[in-house]
Amino acid sequence: MDAQRNSTAACAGKDELQVLRAQLTAHRDLEDAICSLQSMSYLLDEVLDSKLVDHQTRKQVGPLLTIMLTGHELEMLIFAYKNVAFRASSLQDAFYAAAEVGR
Repeated sequence: MDAQRNSTAACAGKDELQVLRAQLTAHRDLEDAICSLQSMSYLLDEVLDSKLVDHQTRKQVGPLLTIMLTGHELEMLIFAYKNVAFRASSLQDAFYAAAEVGR
């Protein structure tokens, strides 16, 4: 009886180890999504930093400001913002899915 319990415990331990390995692999697979999100957030930061300043002094302005953007700049800003939001949401979903791998 003890041998059967030990065997069952060993199998359960191996199963748990396989689950942990699968989860670790799934989390490692998130590297590309993390790096892509970081790159896009950097680009968004650059766009915002270049547009949210006084165009004559290149310094950040006070609490009230007027932003002047061309149509192309506005499209670029909207694209960058929506892309970062989409990537962050996708990364969150992938993270939670990775935690469920093997379960």
